[in-house]
Amino acid sequence: MILALVFIPLERAFPKDPEQKVLRKGWVTDLKYFMVSHLGIQLISFFTIIPIQVYLHQASNWELQQWIAAQPIWLQFIEILLVVDFGTYWIHRAMHEVPALWKIHAVHHSTEQMDWLASSRLHVLEILANRFAGYLPIFILGFAPSAVYAYLVFVSFHAIFIHANVRLRFPVLRWLIATPEFHHWHHSSEDAAVDKNYAGFLPVYDVLFGTTYLPTTTASRYGTRSNDVPEGIVGQFLYPFRSWLSGK
Repeated sequence: MILALVFIPLERAFPKDPEQKVLRKGWVTDLKYFMVSHLGIQLISFFTIIPIQVYLHQASNWELQQWIAAQPIWLQFIEILLVVDFGTYWIHRAMHEVPALWKIHAVHHSTEQMDWLASSRLHVLEILANRFAGYLPIFILGFAPSAVYAYLVFVSFHAIFIHANVRLRFPVLRWLIATPEFHHWHHSSEDAAVDKNYAGFLPVYDVLFGTTYLPTTTASRYGTRSNDVPEGIVGQFLYPFRSWLSGK
C-alpha cells in the first residue's frame, strides 16, 4: 500500500508517457509477480537472510570481517552497493549474452509498458541467481546487519523507482547511480539500446566495461524483439523450460 501510494501519484505527476494508464496492459500479471516475487521474496530476505547475517556477524573471528563490520554504517552501505552490483552486473550481462539464460531474463523484458509494477516481473530462477550473487559476498565479508537492512530497504525502493513511468532524468546523478532514464534504455527494444546498461545501481560498471547507452533522448519502445514470451505468470514460468526442451 505504501509503495502504491508513493509511486502511482509520482507517475501521475511526472509521467514519461502521459497516455499510459495506471491499469495498463499486463498490470494483473505484474501485480501477481509483485505479491510473489517482490513482496514475498523481500519478506523472505528480511526474515531469513538477516538472522543468518546476525549469527555470522557475532560468530565470526575473521579479522577482515571484524574490520569491515567496525566501519561506519554509511561506508558499509556504499561498499555493499559496490560489491553486490559488481556480481549482479555480470549475472545480468550473462542473462543477455548467453542464449539459454536469456530465456529466463526475457520474462522480465517482456513487459511493453514501463511502470512501478514492471520491476516485479522476474522469473524465480533469475531471483535465485541474483540473490546468490548479492548475498554471498555480504556473508563472506561480514557486513553489519544494520548496513544490510539499509541495503535491503534501498534496493526494494530503488528497483521500483528505476522502472517507474516518470520523466525525471537527473543529468549529473544519472552517471553516479542508475536512474529511470538509464534503466528504461536497458529495457528498450530499439537496436542501439539492446544489451546495454546492465548495472542495477552503479553505471560506473557499464562505463568501465563498455556497455553504457545514454543518448540525449529517452526510450520509447519496450519489450523483447522476438515477442514470443507468453502472457500470464504460469506461461512465463514455463517459458524457459519449454524453450530449452524444444531447443529454440
